[in-house]
Amino acid sequence: MKKSKFLTWSYLGLAIVLASAAFGQNLQLHYDLRREHLTSTLEIYKTDRLGALFTFVDFDYNREQSQQANGISSAYWEIARYFALPGKGAWSATLQYNDGLTNSFTFNPVWLVGLQKIFRIVTLDLPVDFLLRRELNTSAWTWQITAVWQKMVKCCEVAGFIDIWSTGKNGFPARRLAVMSEPQFWFYFLPTLAIGGEIEISYNFSGAWYKGKQFRSDSLFLLPTVGIKWNM
Repeated sequence: MKKSKFLTWSYLGLAIVLASAAFGQNLQLHYDLRREHLTSTLEIYKTDRLGALFTFVDFDYNREQSQQANGISSAYWEIARYFALPGKGAWSATLQYNDGLTNSFTFNPVWLVGLQKIFRIVTLDLPVDFLLRRELNTSAWTWQITAVWQKMVKCCEVAGFIDIWSTGKNGFPARRLAVMSEPQFWFYFLPTLAIGGEIEISYNFSGAWYKGKQFRSDSLFLLPTVGIKWNM
């Protein structure tokens, strides 16, 4: 991919981030301790009379250039729309889209469709998505299960998600069970500002790598970060 095209998409993504800030929920800046680069994340969650909308945009800053500061090396975006179903079962229908690119290649876009059920566990609401997954440029539908959590205890927050999916017969890596989770831990020293970080835990997730060591299938990757979070 030409660098100019990558920069065009990066600037478009940044424009989306800035334009969405008025409606946004939080902006995070992480430093990856094992890959030694920064990642920014904007998360947006809104409810309305039909259900809810969740979206986030990630930028990695790892584009090394001689005698210049690192720039954006990759951009990744997910959006999920939820439509509340009638009844008292806390079920929603959902349609989702994932996509991204780097300054050397693009990811396969992924469409997901399915149902979400919110489970009540003591004082914790745990939304779980049951999804059919279609990764474009592969030949078959697969499946994915996603769970999300968030809990405040005084000035501390525990949040995160876990994705479990099948890569399919010609995904990468092929015919594997893939797992991706990012538990986060935050301490609020001001009402809207927190310090903390996350641990990216993955297995057969092709985006995982250590600095100086590329992705390997059937290997567990642990990638801790330190960061700051601003609730807008």
